[in-house]
Amino acid sequence: MLNIIQNIVSVALFLPYLVFFIVLFVALKSNRKPARAFGIAADVTTFVLFFAVPIAVEALFDVKTMIYILCIALVLSMFMTYQEWTNKKEIELLPLLRKIWRFLFILLSFVYIIVLLSGFIVKLMNYMN
Repeated sequence: MLNIIQNIVSVALFLPYLVFFIVLFVALKSNRKPARAFGIAADVTTFVLFFAVPIAVEALFDVKTMIYILCIALVLSMFMTYQEWTNKKEIELLPLLRKIWRFLFILLSFVYIIVLLSGFIVKLMNYMN
C-alpha cells in the first residue's frame, strides 16, 4: 500500500499538470461550474508545484532552490498584501489569500515549464555531443 502511494506522489511531482487535469475532470464531474472547477484544480496544483519545481531544478541542475522559492513566495505575499491594503484600506483575508495562491500558480507554472524546456535542451545537447 505504501509503495502505491509513493508511486502516485512520484508521478504527481513529475507531472503536476496531470494532477491539474485529473482534479479539473473530477471537479467538473461533481457538477461544479467550470470557473470554480478550474480554480480548485489550480489550487491543488499550486501545492504540488511548490514541491515539483525544486525537485525538477535539483534533478536537472543539482541546485537546491526550495528555500529561494519559499522566500520569493513570502516576499510576493507581503507585496500583494501591502498593495491590497493601500488600495482598499480594509483587507479581506480569504480573497487576498486566493489572489496570492493563484498568482503563485501562474508563477510556478511558468517556472516549471521553463525548467522542463531547459532540461530537455540540456539533455538533448548532452546527447548530441
